[in-house]
Amino acid sequence: MTAGVPAMRVLHVIQQLSAGGAARAAITQASGGIGRGDAHAVASLMPPDARGAALAQAAGVPVHHGVDRGLAEAAAADVVQVHFWNTPELYEFIAALTMPARVVLYCPVAGDTPPHVVTPQLADWADCLVACSPYTADVPAFA
Repeated sequence: MTAGVPAMRVLHVIQQLSAGGAARAAITQASGGIGRGDAHAVASLMPPDARGAALAQAAGVPVHHGVDRGLAEAAAADVVQVHFWNTPELYEFIAALTMPARVVLYCPVAGDTPPHVVTPQLADWADCLVACSPYTADVPAFA
């Protein structure tokens, strides 16, 4: 962090913090940001499992859980990064996120086949789309 520049507050939103790849990506990104002096946290829309909670704790990443708590944390964040996975909890969060927010949709899925389709409407909702592979970058919603 540069002197006089406030820390950026970033909230990583995930369906459920677990020991899986998506949760590990969120924790790694958050801990890296914390290491640079920014304030990162993870919002697990479902209660985190013990393995995911332990990984976050070991990395020094604060974890919040529940859609309502995620929305409250999003209201205070400078950036809300949604780790996309086609789940009812994530769509509930997306529909309820009505306050002004800078939203990054992080897509660790191919995005072009069910159930994890990144639709044009979903792409339009986000301020920034991040494709996690060259293949995904060619999906029509990213054009």
